[in-house]
Amino acid sequence: KGIDAFQYTVDSAVLLLGEYHPDILFYLHLFTSVYDVEARYSDSARIQEQLTSKIEHIYGCDSSQYAISVNNMAYCCYKDGNYDRALELYLETVDILEALQEERGALFCTIYGNISNCLWEKEQFEDAMDYAIKSYSLSEQIFGEDSIEAAESYKLLGKCHYALGEMEDALKRYKKALPILLRNYGCKERSVLVVYSDMASC
Repeated sequence: KGIDAFQYTVDSAVLLLGEYHPDILFYLHLFTSVYDVEARYSDSARIQEQLTSKIEHIYGCDSSQYAISVNNMAYCCYKDGNYDRALELYLETVDILEALQEERGALFCTIYGNISNCLWEKEQFEDAMDYAIKSYSLSEQIFGEDSIEAAESYKLLGKCHYALGEMEDALKRYKKALPILLRNYGCKERSVLVVYSDMASC
């Protein structure tokens, strides 16, 4: 019923305000959030694509608003298991943001990590490592080597080392991430338990 209500709201807003009124973007963004909560990522990607199309019409395909929307669509595709499409969209986001020359280091850090995960899922492990290193370098530079962001980068590097059969290097990365995660989350957090499991595998 909630999803039907959101669809009705969007349809009504389009009739009242026009297809490309900026307020429509707000309603579509809420609509994607509903699907995300339900873990219905293919539906979320579909609505996000509508949202991205409208943002392109209003702000242009070389705007930061469009880049962020493309990035969000990439996330939906990744969660839905569509790694080829997610990778394509993440790379498009990078191209747009680089052309804008805006200071978005933290966002680049996240996107590089997401690209690495897409490549890892596609079993392109060496390329995944390249982007994991980019993500790690930025996270350490921006947030510091003891930050939770750096810990996530250490985990990603560990995963790539493991896939490449470099067990000693993987173990070093996991050992670097572990105390940071313990300090921030405690010993019962799922991400901490995953690192323990990964270390045992190494």
